[in-house]
Amino acid sequence: MKPIFNAIKIIIILAILYSCGTAVIDYYRMKNGDVPIFNKSEYDSRNKIQRYKGIIYNAERKIKTSTNEPLSESSNIKFKVLTKEFNIPSTWKEEKKEFTLDIQKIANCSTSTLYYADDNNKIYTYCLEEIQVVKDKQKESLTDALKNDDKLLQNIFNNLGYLGKLSDGTLQYQNRNDGFTSSDITVYQCDNELVKDIYITPKDVLFQPDFCTVKNDSILEEQPETP
Repeated sequence: MKPIFNAIKIIIILAILYSCGTAVIDYYRMKNGDVPIFNKSEYDSRNKIQRYKGIIYNAERKIKTSTNEPLSESSNIKFKVLTKEFNIPSTWKEEKKEFTLDIQKIANCSTSTLYYADDNNKIYTYCLEEIQVVKDKQKESLTDALKNDDKLLQNIFNNLGYLGKLSDGTLQYQNRNDGFTSSDITVYQCDNELVKDIYITPKDVLFQPDFCTVKNDSILEEQPETP
């Protein structure tokens, strides 16, 4: 009987160690912005809550667009071991932002406006008056910043949350409510044979009929005054 008792004792100890170990690993994964792996995952499409059921822990998050999105895209993240709830001191939320965007909205508008153009990009705004890049407490207009940094546009997309594609193939992005923008915005990136333009709008503005259509407009450079 004693060998059987010892074997059961060892199995119980190993099970406890495994349960605690997987809970600790998944806790630190979530702390660093990764989804937990030692669990059974369930998704409730009605309230967009994804739940993770481990051996001794339960966790959940509110999905923004897809169950494949990283934790940095989600909100309302919770982690509970047995009956005790633990905070997620998320290191990916504490990262210092290289720059932010300060955006001024217009109350009423009806058409998009060409805001910036170069050899590779045309950027339009809709219901926005000005966009400024804030870096080291200094402000610079987005137009000037784009002229000085050819990687800035891609960095802006990286800081926004990707929502997916519209029916015509247009890519859609929104800010994550994490302080990157001073006012909530949506960015539409056209992706069809003729148009690759970008449209920046307030968050609640839907895709407009004139977006992603061929336009023969251009930014006029200021001409020096004739003496």
